[in-house]
Amino acid sequence: MKPRVVVTGMGVAAPNGVGLKAFSAALRAGRSGIRYYERLAEMKFSCCIGGEPEVTEEMKLHYLTPLQLRNFRSTGILNGCMAGVDAWEDAGLERRPADAEPDWDTGIVFGMGNSGVDQMREAAYKLDDGKVRRLGSTTVPQIMASGVSAYLG
Repeated sequence: MKPRVVVTGMGVAAPNGVGLKAFSAALRAGRSGIRYYERLAEMKFSCCIGGEPEVTEEMKLHYLTPLQLRNFRSTGILNGCMAGVDAWEDAGLERRPADAEPDWDTGIVFGMGNSGVDQMREAAYKLDDGKVRRLGSTTVPQIMASGVSAYLG
């Protein structure tokens, strides 16, 4: 028996487009999302080019509630959540309010290599300064590799 893979929905948060429509249009037009970042030069990085999705406040509110966004600083997890929500909706699944009864028959696994690097650096500095109590309750979910699964769940 051959192993099968079934793709039920797709979502994307890429440097050249957030959402399938924007991403597809960028690919067809041959647009790259890679660009020069002045802030990297200011930090004395030898390489100052890279790519990150351009996300507006309005876009963030389409994917997460104001309460979920409070103290939320992990762009990696935010990008993963945007792609995950789009994939969910692309699969034809209903998006439920955050205060709805849990759907115990549905689960999610979202893999990523790392997340919240900036948040992790901030936390490390606070630990070094002895300010452990100032880490905040959202630090761990924003730096753990399963953070996207936790937020989407």
